[in-house]
Amino acid sequence: MWLRWSWRDLRARWLQVIAIAMVIALGTGSYAGLSSVTVWRRTSTDAAYENLRMHDLRVRLADGVSLPAGALRRAAEDALGPGAIAAAEERLLVEVQVDASTPETAILVPGLLYGTGAATGGPAVDAFHIAQGRPLGPDDADADTVLLEY
Repeated sequence: MWLRWSWRDLRARWLQVIAIAMVIALGTGSYAGLSSVTVWRRTSTDAAYENLRMHDLRVRLADGVSLPAGALRRAAEDALGPGAIAAAEERLLVEVQVDASTPETAILVPGLLYGTGAATGGPAVDAFHIAQGRPLGPDDADADTVLLEY
């Protein structure tokens, strides 16, 4: 009797049954697809951070505040213990407007001016991704050379 009622309800509401089945199938497929890439995503992210020497912690001072060179690293090592910091680099970051105008169109885009260690071969933390051209080198320390990063 129970099977007969179920079959009758199934035939009477076939459109709703198909819609519910599609929602369940899409949800199950999405969950399976997205959960299966978790290990790859973590491995890929770690490898990308390692290749570009990305920062784990970034400290920004309030506008107008300055400290002697090395003061932030010493404070972090005092808090975390010696050897807890593998690499640290202090640099100047200034927001600027970049003029990318052509003879026909005026274009101003926001940008960041990075002070880096060109004399030492580039930054030790947060390396730049070079798509074309060459990286900054020791010869560029005294020259008017810039690196435009995407």
